[in-house]
Amino acid sequence: MNAFLELSKTIRRADGDFYFKLLERADSICDRNLNVRLSGEEQKDFLKREAKILGFKGDFHRYRSDYFHALVWYNESVALSKKAGDKKGLAGTYNSIGIVYGMQADYKTCEEWMMKTLDIYRELDDEDGMASIYSNLGNIHYYQEDYKPAINFWTQSLKMKEKRWDKLAMANTLNNIGNIHKAQNDRTTAIDYYKRSLTIYSEIDHVNGSVVTSSNLAGIYLEQGKAEMARQMFTTCYEMSVVEKR
Repeated sequence: MNAFLELSKTIRRADGDFYFKLLERADSICDRNLNVRLSGEEQKDFLKREAKILGFKGDFHRYRSDYFHALVWYNESVALSKKAGDKKGLAGTYNSIGIVYGMQADYKTCEEWMMKTLDIYRELDDEDGMASIYSNLGNIHYYQEDYKPAINFWTQSLKMKEKRWDKLAMANTLNNIGNIHKAQNDRTTAIDYYKRSLTIYSEIDHVNGSVVTSSNLAGIYLEQGKAEMARQMFTTCYEMSVVEKR
């Protein structure tokens, strides 16, 4: 079953409709196993697997902006995760539901689902999960130009990412915090965060992140009338972009 699901995820990138048919097949296999005599642990295992499959079906529709059917499948996944007692799986689906509402700019409902997710991750003491949700909560407030709570959530996320030495996530979050300071016209602080972000992107050879952050720095230098520094940063962006395309 696990190999089957891995194969289906590979196919998703090439043929979405065939991918969904594979998910239907996997769902059918789980149903048949749940209809035979199983031990308690075996039944829980198949319930968890079926909940995951239903979540993938929700993802399929979410990627196609079919939010109604995405929520239908996510809610079915929630029911099975609860039945299986799978709190981590439940948290993942709650997060997906929140994302659906966020993609529709219903930020209030999105935040409610993110907070429900955060409660579970706190209960499980899952720091990776908590860091991810703090980041999502920061995004919610950033999109609404509600910058104070956005910085607070992103700062909490950053602390956890630093603790786990997740360099890519650290660089992304530093860049995000820099964006807030730039939006508030605090260019000095924004430059500091962008430079910290760029240092990490360079360390891990993350070209896309380096290009975005370098461009952010160039924009500030241009606003400050530092034309030569801006030109150097834009030139660096161009050179990295050319190398990445090769």
